[in-house]
Amino acid sequence: MIYDDYLSPESYKELTSIHLEYGKVHWIGKNSTPTNALHELVHSTYKYLTRPALGATAWYNIRPILPKWHNDIDSYCTQNGVKKWPEILPELTFLYYVYSPRSGGNLQVESEEFEPIANRLLYFDALLVHRIAPYEGNRVSIGMVWWPEIPFPYGTLSTSEIVTLPRIWEIEDG
Repeated sequence: MIYDDYLSPESYKELTSIHLEYGKVHWIGKNSTPTNALHELVHSTYKYLTRPALGATAWYNIRPILPKWHNDIDSYCTQNGVKKWPEILPELTFLYYVYSPRSGGNLQVESEEFEPIANRLLYFDALLVHRIAPYEGNRVSIGMVWWPEIPFPYGTLSTSEIVTLPRIWEIEDG
């Protein structure tokens, strides 16, 4: 599904003006109280789920020009070459586009492509393999996954907390 002009102009302005750590993962528990525009954005996506979840991970995508094909479940649930998927898998990957590049940068999901338009939210099956096409300019998106079980590298997290965590998949890739 695709939603253009997803955030109000005020919420979009707030999201683009807050200071956040780009190289980290943000855990936003389902029952947490949002304290900024990122948390509010993540909470707003819960309504699209068809199954309960404990909380979401959210991260900024500021990618190299030729990223690899991947799915976000493998990215979170593989550490030191060991894949340990949860028993109940997340159902959706959400992408919210903060900034559009001058050209290119389409999201490629299997045989489909989606243009990266600022203030667009889209979501797709979390197990689908995807990547970003080459682009020119400043392309920034926020990825979000709601988890029915906590990804194993992160241990115990609460449904009422908001914490910043390391990006495990970047540590592995060096």
